[in-house]
Amino acid sequence: MTQKTSEKASQLEGLSGPVPGEYLVPVGNPGVVSYKATVNDLLGEVKAEKYGFHASLTATENTAAMARALAATGAGGVVSITVPGTYEVTTIALSGGRSVRGAPGVTIKWGAAAVSPLVTVTGSGCGLYSLSFDGNASFQSGSVVAVTLTTAPKFRLEHCDVSNFQYKFLLTDEGGELSPDGAVIDCKFINCGTTTNCDVLGIRCSRWYVGGGTQFDTIGDGHCIRLGLYTNNVALGPVMDTRIIGVGFANTQHVGVTCELFTRGAVIDGCIFRNLEQGVKTEIQDKTVYDISVTNCQFYTLTGTDSVNLSAPRCTFSNNRCYDWAGSLTLNSYAKVHGNYFSNCGSLANTQPTIQVITAGGFAAEGDFSIQHNDIYNAPYRGISCTVGGLKASRNVITSCADRAINTGGGNNDISGNKIDGATIGIVMSSTFTTSRVRGNQLLNCSTSQVSFTNNTAFRSVVMNDNGLSSGDYNEVIATGAITVGLSEQSIILDTEGGAATDDLDTIAPVTGIVPGHRLVIRSNANARDPVIKHNTGNIILVGGVDFTLATTASKIALMWSGTKWQELWRATA
Repeated sequence: MTQKTSEKASQLEGLSGPVPGEYLVPVGNPGVVSYKATVNDLLGEVKAEKYGFHASLTATENTAAMARALAATGAGGVVSITVPGTYEVTTIALSGGRSVRGAPGVTIKWGAAAVSPLVTVTGSGCGLYSLSFDGNASFQSGSVVAVTLTTAPKFRLEHCDVSNFQYKFLLTDEGGELSPDGAVIDCKFINCGTTTNCDVLGIRCSRWYVGGGTQFDTIGDGHCIRLGLYTNNVALGPVMDTRIIGVGFANTQHVGVTCELFTRGAVIDGCIFRNLEQGVKTEIQDKTVYDISVTNCQFYTLTGTDSVNLSAPRCTFSNNRCYDWAGSLTLNSYAKVHGNYFSNCGSLANTQPTIQVITAGGFAAEGDFSIQHNDIYNAPYRGISCTVGGLKASRNVITSCADRAINTGGGNNDISGNKIDGATIGIVMSSTFTTSRVRGNQLLNCSTSQVSFTNNTAFRSVVMNDNGLSSGDYNEVIATGAITVGLSEQSIILDTEGGAATDDLDTIAPVTGIVPGHRLVIRSNANARDPVIKHNTGNIILVGGVDFTLATTASKIALMWSGTKWQELWRATA
């Protein structure tokens, strides 16, 4: 016997039950023969049945048999269950890199009235492979987690089928680097969660991977995957860089993926979400969650008002396909929403636009929302709504919108190159809308108006051009001999103060940003009211030093800004 084999054998001598060399199946199982341990057993891979693991035994007996098998395989070894059957156990304790591997037809069933986990994992490199797990839910009464990880890096759950669990299936310890670098690959979780907060996978450590065709279906009162910490304790460290790739989520009461406190850098890519309350949800409490990316996913029939809730800052939502939501894609500061398709997403009854920016959590005023190259079709309410400023909405196509296509406010917006075909109002600029650009948009089939703004003073700081509007006129009323013109104002319909029969215009105040060469054409609002453009009384210089009266609506005068004065270019009386 080699030195390594001798060391393995010596590790077994303190175990209860059969001694190394002859492991007997317990009496009372006719037809089952005795086994002798082989050199391969002692070197790292053993068959569980050699150590008394049998489908006919009680949970207590199988638990003891599995403990013997795990001890026999030693650190880094594998216990194989090769005989099909349902094996009831109380607890399997994995440590030292040990793993349990099943075969087709092998099911591990949790013993009734469990008061301890089905599997406990400590130490690096442990795993569960090719097993079916039955949680025996109807015989469970407590809130006991099935699989717990304690300082267990690099744990793997692969090719396993999980069903009939009433509470959480897997929960890591809480701290970014305690049990990092785990993986869940090609697993199926079905009919789990009959009690509150029954998250199937609770991942509170960094750099996990969930993918390889993993599926969640018929999940109850909880979340399929819940990332992040459950307490606001910065000392535990953030939960970084989890990857959820190619996973299916279906028929779930609540959420597919939740990003709790201190979740950062998570990537959700190529997943399918169908019949859930929310597809993805981010926590905004205490500003600890950010940099969440959702890409290349498909979302069908989401019933929550925040159907995809990316209310944490610096989230990305790109190249996704979204159908039949009852609510919105909800965003916060520094969000990027690019290249998505939305069909029938939002709610008129609940006033939920397809895409909305919220102000909760103290982030939104910090701005910069990039919403570009999206297709929004048949929006039940509004298409895009952002009233806090900092919106860059460009090259979006919004078709058949039941209300406003783009609803905006605040400063520093850039609404450019969008195509809107079918809405009550194409672009609405609220009373706070200022220092912004609205240019190059196509506004078709807007039943009430193409654009609407409610604050003339704020709107003077807006550049608005090349939008194909049916009218480019701006209404101004003389106030104490003066008016103020904005960046977009080039054609002005002028009225007298208080509806007076005549009124003098001495000064035209340009807003900041108007440069030399800016031109105005001014005409009267009504034949019965005659504004008089005064020469050199204020900042207007007229040809020949002669005042000009806009005596009819056909009378016009053209002026150009020199940097200090408005210089007359031409005038017309008819």
